[in-house]
Amino acid sequence: YIFISVIFVLAVNSIFIGVNRMDVILPFVASFLVLNYLYRRKMIIYNFISVFFLLTSMYLISQIRGTFEYRIVEDTAAFITDNLQVYLGGVYNVALSMELDKFSDQNPILTFLYDLVRPFLGLNLLWRSDTLETSTVLFNERIFGEGHVSQIIPLVGQFHYAFSFVGSLFSVILFTATLYILLKYLRGTYLFTALIIIVIMLRMLITPFQN
Repeated sequence: YIFISVIFVLAVNSIFIGVNRMDVILPFVASFLVLNYLYRRKMIIYNFISVFFLLTSMYLISQIRGTFEYRIVEDTAAFITDNLQVYLGGVYNVALSMELDKFSDQNPILTFLYDLVRPFLGLNLLWRSDTLETSTVLFNERIFGEGHVSQIIPLVGQFHYAFSFVGSLFSVILFTATLYILLKYLRGTYLFTALIIIVIMLRMLITPFQN
């Protein structure tokens, strides 16, 4: 039963749309938290296999996205660290996102509203600007220069750009309070419901620093 469960989870997590690495990581982690809860110590060997599968998936997606083609630093260790810190709430990316108000002369409130509209299907057809860029595009221009967009602006930086220090503080307080509420709700829920909540909580844990 364990082997079949693991194969089924790996197969399901291999099906996704796009090249967003978080679309693979979050369902994968949530699924294996549940499997470890069900099978406990029997999952030790399968966990190693699963981690290898996850790392291989991340590498292949990074190759497709051309992540390794842009080297900000020449040192190999620094290059690896620079790529890892994007997913671990790295201070470098957060620091760069805090500088957007100095780097760009766009209207920050208008940019924030544009950020809210652009991801929504339907609404994005009503507002498409040739002169206004999203904060994510500005963030990538700050890192790479023009012509390459592969990283999402950290949420604290996005709020800081629009509302200064108050915005950054508000975003962290909001997500901390929401996580506390979800954690209380998680206790005593059914397994299927818990699986959904775990995915949401995992995403929210990294959202302030990764978005």
